[in-house]
Amino acid sequence: MAERITGHTELIGLMAYPIRHSSSPAMHNEAFAQLGLDYAYLAFEVTNETLEDAVKGLRALQLKGSNVSMPNKTVVGQYLDELSPAAKLCGAVNTIVNENGKLTGHITDGIGYMASLKDNGIDVIGKKMTIAGAGGAATAIEIQAALDGVKEMSIFNIKDKFWENAEKTIEKIRSNTDCVVNLYDLDDKDKLKEEIADSYLFAQATGVGMKPLEGQSVIPDTSFLRPDLIVTDTVYAPRQTKLLEQAEEAYDKILANAAQHAPNAKINGILMQKMLKAGTEMIIGLNSDPQFGPMLLVGMGGVFVEVFKDAALYPVPLNHDEALHMLQALKSFKLLNGYRGNPPADIEALTDMMVKISDFAYRKKDTLKELDMNPLFVYPKGEGVAIADALAIMYEEEK
Repeated sequence: MAERITGHTELIGLMAYPIRHSSSPAMHNEAFAQLGLDYAYLAFEVTNETLEDAVKGLRALQLKGSNVSMPNKTVVGQYLDELSPAAKLCGAVNTIVNENGKLTGHITDGIGYMASLKDNGIDVIGKKMTIAGAGGAATAIEIQAALDGVKEMSIFNIKDKFWENAEKTIEKIRSNTDCVVNLYDLDDKDKLKEEIADSYLFAQATGVGMKPLEGQSVIPDTSFLRPDLIVTDTVYAPRQTKLLEQAEEAYDKILANAAQHAPNAKINGILMQKMLKAGTEMIIGLNSDPQFGPMLLVGMGGVFVEVFKDAALYPVPLNHDEALHMLQALKSFKLLNGYRGNPPADIEALTDMMVKISDFAYRKKDTLKELDMNPLFVYPKGEGVAIADALAIMYEEEK
C-alpha cells in the first residue's frame, strides 16, 4: 500500500468501537487498488463520548467521508449537516459523505442486506421474518424489509437503551408500510421460539457473537431452528458465529438421522413443510357428475365429514355469492359465524378459496377427475385459510 500513498491521496475513515478486528480496511483498500482510486481507508476507534470531536476532525481534515459502525450509528446524525430520507426514517447513519464541507449521512445496511438475500436466491417478500436487534443495522434492515414488501415481522430486543428505538421503529413501519410488525422481549425465549417457528427467515442483527460476546448466541440451542429456515447473521468477524454453527448443526442432525434410518438412500437435501396451527376444519372437494359435470363440495372437514355428513354441492364455476350460499346452507354454519364466544371464522377467505378452486376445476374439467382438500383450516376473521392435506386424481390418458 505504501507505494500508492502520495500527496494527493485522500482519506476515508471508519469510526467505531471496538474496531481493530474489522476487515473493512483491507477490503476497501484492495478495492481502491483494483479500481485505480487514489484513496486510503483507515479504522479509528471512536466511542459515543469522542464521536462529536471525531466528526469535527473529519470536517477539519477534509476526509472524503467515513463509515460508521457500532456504537455510533444511531448517535452520529446529530453532528451532521443533512440526512438522506432513508437515514431520517431509520434514525441511523452508517456512511458520511463530505461534499465541500457539507456532511451528509446515509444508511446502506438495509439496502445491502436485502440485495444480498436476492443475490443468493432468497425471496422474503410477502413472507414472515423474525429479527433480533434494535440498533443501527437492525433498524435499517427492518425498515428496508418492510418497505420492500415483507408481509410480517417479529422484532426482538432486550429491554436496554435501544428498546425505545425499537418502539419508534414499530410505529414508523406501521405508519409507512403495510407490514404487520410486533415487538417482543428477547429474554422471552419461549416467544422467540414460537415466532421463529413460522418464519421464513431469522435474522440476527445484535452484537452477540462478536467481541466481547464472541462464542455466544441469541438462541439457547438448535431446537429453535429447522432445516428449511433461512438464518442470517450481520456479524462478520468471526465469519462463523455461534448462531451459524447452530444452524449448520440443526441441518446436519436431520441428515444424520435420515441416513441412520435409511443408510442406502441417496439424500440430496431436505424438503420441509410448515406446521399449521389448528383451525376450524373444513373440506372442499370436487367430483365429476355424469349429468351436471364437475361439482364442488363443501362441508365440515376432518372426521366430521363422516360423522355429521353435512355438506353442500354446486356445479362449477361459481361466484362469491353462490359460495356463501353454500356455506349458509350447512347445518354447521353457526360454527363458522361465531358460536359460544368463539370468534367468527374468515368466511371471506373461505369463499374466495372456493371460487378459485371452482375456476381451476372448470378450466381443468377435461383432465381433473377428483379433488379432495381435507382438512382445510379456516382461521379467525382476517387470518385466512390453509390447506393441510390435498389429493388430486387425474383422468388416465388414452393409449
